[in-house]
Amino acid sequence: MRVRLLALGLLAVTVLTACSSSGDKAGPAPAPSSGATSGAATPTPGPSSPAPATSSRGVTPSKSATKPSGQVTLTGTVFRAEVEGGCTGLRGDDGKVYELLNAGGGSTIAVGARVRVTGNVRTDMATICQIGTPFEVLSAERL
Repeated sequence: MRVRLLALGLLAVTVLTACSSSGDKAGPAPAPSSGATSGAATPTPGPSSPAPATSSRGVTPSKSATKPSGQVTLTGTVFRAEVEGGCTGLRGDDGKVYELLNAGGGSTIAVGARVRVTGNVRTDMATICQIGTPFEVLSAERL
């Protein structure tokens, strides 16, 4: 019985030692600087690996990202989601759901109203509400 326990202990030590020495030889990850922006971390590629295509915020752009100079106009119905104190959204005529950013108060963007909003689809960020694709409103018109 004693021999089995000793053999089991040696086996455990051997496995743990092998696991700890088979990983990367790199030291601990550096702490982010005080000027670091929030977002997904992007690993630094080695000299022989190609750099991934990422935006300046470290987020890989999706295929649905808008053109830098292109504004989008959406038409749909405004709704309110009672998430995190309430969030304003748009059920677009295209069937998609958007979270309206900078929608402000007022009568133009009111719950139940049909509106036409112009702005930018923001695929480079996430929101607290997460009720749809973030859409930064630049102008709105009630229909």
